[in-house]
Amino acid sequence: MGPTRPRLPPTSLGNIYPLDDVVAVIDDKESAEQAVRALSDAGLQDDDVDLLDGAAVVEADQSLRQRGSRLQKFEAWLSAMFSDDADYARTYVLEAQRGHYLVVVHAAEPEIVQRVSQVLRANGAHSMRHYELLTVTDL
Repeated sequence: MGPTRPRLPPTSLGNIYPLDDVVAVIDDKESAEQAVRALSDAGLQDDDVDLLDGAAVVEADQSLRQRGSRLQKFEAWLSAMFSDDADYARTYVLEAQRGHYLVVVHAAEPEIVQRVSQVLRANGAHSMRHYELLTVTDL
């Protein structure tokens, strides 16, 4: 499975917020593809795993920023002032600008989050977070 072109990402208050997903950075394509295969081997469904290349992530971020209304931009500013969501999103965009890959895995259950975290870490993932309703957990 190769990197895909991301759809516009889910947002909350003008910032990327992939609810019930684990997001992680893997620095090189080979390791990222190996991580995706390992997730499949660990029993995750292919449609629950996305591998995003850096250029596509940067493109999606720019598109999201350009099409935002004044209200959405205000919401993003509020979020940046009162939560860490904007910093998390900025971290992922900076990693993407460096040519790194993002792996996004749907993981709504704690045991799935644990399994995903172990597999990704074993394959060189870093900057790993799980997004839940009102909570983002560093893994």
